Amino acid sequence: MKQLPTVIAVAMGGALGAGCRWALLSIFDTASDNVLIFLLNIVGSALLGVVVSQRSYLSDSQFHFAGAGVAGGFTTFSTFAVDVAKLIDDGQLAAAGVNTLVTASVAVIFAGIGYRIGREIRR
Repeated sequence: MKQLPTVIAVAMGGALGAGCRWALLSIFDTASDNVLIFLLNIVGSALLGVVVSQRSYLSDSQFHFAGAGVAGGFTTFSTFAVDVAKLIDDGQLAAAGVNTLVTASVAVIFAGIGYRIGREIRR
């Protein structure tokens, strides 16, 4: 990929990542959107882990396209946050707490797994 200005690389990657997220949410349009949002955020965290592990092999444009763009557009922290806020508003404090703890913990674990996988790719 030729060097692009960062904002263009992020915008192009973001369009791709958000488009993929939208397509998956449309295909799997179910009552369990919370589960799908969870899975999207976990997969996106792993993807970002791989991208970050490859930083020294990527141009700035490639890194920002894949990291902030694709992975950032694919994941959706804001939807997760609104889902938790709705649970709190509905008085489901335990569910909100579990959702927050599990999502944050599993996302970090999968980011680490992605990072390790990315490092192994280059060995």
